[in-house]
Amino acid sequence: LNTGKRETLFRTRHKEAIMQWTKVNDDWLVWVDASSDGYDESIMVMNLKNRSIKELSRTNPECIIAATPQLYKNYVVWIEANDQKIMELKLFNLKTEETKTIAQMKKYSFYNAFP
Repeated sequence: LNTGKRETLFRTRHKEAIMQWTKVNDDWLVWVDASSDGYDESIMVMNLKNRSIKELSRTNPECIIAATPQLYKNYVVWIEANDQKIMELKLFNLKTEETKTIAQMKKYSFYNAFP
């Protein structure tokens, strides 16, 4: 339905930003808010019922990896580097707001970014 009306849902903190990896279902909107150079990326989620927004993860600029979240029902999964630069597969429960590490990668690689 095109009503001609627009609504701003989110304002980035980046001077030059890109929004990517957008996923949506009936309850949630997930996206990556990133600087145009890709060194500063945050995985964001919006509850579509109450319009609340939460940052789920922010990339470690010392580890070049693309934030590529996947949304399934009430869960978001992504890969990120921990403090020791070990790549971990994360699972976030959108209902309980609990984050779990469900796997670790044996080798760091840009291609580990895609869950």
